[in-house]
Amino acid sequence: TELKNSGELAFGQVPALKINGTHTLVQTAAILRYIGKLTQERYAAGSNPYEPLYPTDPILAAEVDAVVDQDTDLMAGFTVSTYSERFGFGDLVASDGPIKKRRQLNQVRNRLHDEVFPRHLSSLDNLLAKSETGWLLGTKDPTIADFIIVPTLQRLRCRADGPPIGLGDGLSAGLIDRYPRLLALIERLMELPRIQ
Repeated sequence: TELKNSGELAFGQVPALKINGTHTLVQTAAILRYIGKLTQERYAAGSNPYEPLYPTDPILAAEVDAVVDQDTDLMAGFTVSTYSERFGFGDLVASDGPIKKRRQLNQVRNRLHDEVFPRHLSSLDNLLAKSETGWLLGTKDPTIADFIIVPTLQRLRCRADGPPIGLGDGLSAGLIDRYPRLLALIERLMELPRIQ
């Protein structure tokens, strides 16, 4: 609350990354791109043996950005239904209050579970089916795309190693389990020595 009230957060929310005590970056994708660009510099200088988290090739960078945007699309409905007041839907859906709002929220969550999430998850699964490396874009090492998608998959899987969404939110615990390649991606990223 103190940080939020200080005005230091450009949009009044976290995550935030403070750099050298002078700059504060906000928004997950912006922070990941910044870190990814730092890895470009270190890779070019020979001080990082791993390929950059954010590619220097403009086409591959655009493909990474597309997956980052896909993560936003994947969670948009859930985010809006969770923070309905913030997004202007508080009069339509709510997890508490009048029964009508709760029923409408349940309808939204059922559609997310049955239609929206599977469509997006299938698209991600198709990327992995084409990958020879096990990373979303077939890169030698992971990119920021892998780093943004895995926590989302963990949340959808109702795991304790990410902020769990859970069954009370209208999602089944087996939602991600239908996609073995996505499960393998989670495991592959979490087993990296740099992550452990």
